[in-house]
Amino acid sequence: MRQRCFLPCAAVLFLIAALGPDRVRSEDSGAFVKANLDLPFDARADGEEEEPAPEIVVFYGQQYEGDGFFFCCDKSLSMRGAALKRLQQEVIKSIEQLSDGVQFGIVFFDSSIYKYPEAGMPATTSPSSKNAMAGWVLSVPIGAASCYKEALLTTLQFSQQSTALRKTIIVLGDGVPWCPGYDREVYATETLETVRKMNIQRAKINTICLGGLTTSNETWMRTLATMNNGTFSRIVE
Repeated sequence: MRQRCFLPCAAVLFLIAALGPDRVRSEDSGAFVKANLDLPFDARADGEEEEPAPEIVVFYGQQYEGDGFFFCCDKSLSMRGAALKRLQQEVIKSIEQLSDGVQFGIVFFDSSIYKYPEAGMPATTSPSSKNAMAGWVLSVPIGAASCYKEALLTTLQFSQQSTALRKTIIVLGDGVPWCPGYDREVYATETLETVRKMNIQRAKINTICLGGLTTSNETWMRTLATMNNGTFSRIVE
C-alpha cells in the first residue's frame, strides 16, 4: 500500500510547490483551498488589520514619515527677518497637512525654550488644535543664543510621552550650540552625548542645517542625526 501511494503523494507535493505553500486544488470541487501547513506563530490571520501607512510631511522641501512629529527649531538672531517668517510658515504648513488624530509638539529656542503645547504633553491634530498652533507659532519672537541641549531634551520629552508608534523628530538650525554660561565647545559636545543617552526610545532625530557655509556647523548637525538614526539635510540660503 505504501508503494502504491507514492505517485499520488508525489503529485500532491508537486501541486503544493507549483501553486504556493498555502493553496492546493480540491479534486471534488476544483476550487483552491488552504493547505493545512505549519505556519509561523506570528503569521497574519485572515481579516487581521494591517499596520496603517505612516503620515508624510514636507518641511523645507524634505520629506519625513511617521505617526508623531516633533519639531525643534532655532529662533536665535541667525533666524531674524525673513528667515523667521519662513520658519513659522514651514512649521504651520507641515502640521496643517497632517490628518486628524496625529500627535505633535513644537519647540522653539534661543536662550529660552518655547514649547507648544505649553503643558508639555503632545497635542493631537484637529481643526481647532491646528488653529491654536498657528496662532502660537506666529506669536513667537526672535531671540539671542542657541541652547540646543535644553531644547532637544524638551523635544525628547514630547516624543517620549507620545503614544505614536513611529516618532519623528526634526531639528532645524545653524548647528552652533551656544548657551550663556557655558564654554561653547564643551556645551556642544555635552549636548550630543546627553541627547544620545536620553533618547531611550531611539526616536529618529533628523536635522536640517540652515545658514551660510561659514556661519553654520554642518558637521555638528550631521553628527546629531547620525548618533540618533536620523537623516541630515543642508540648505544654503
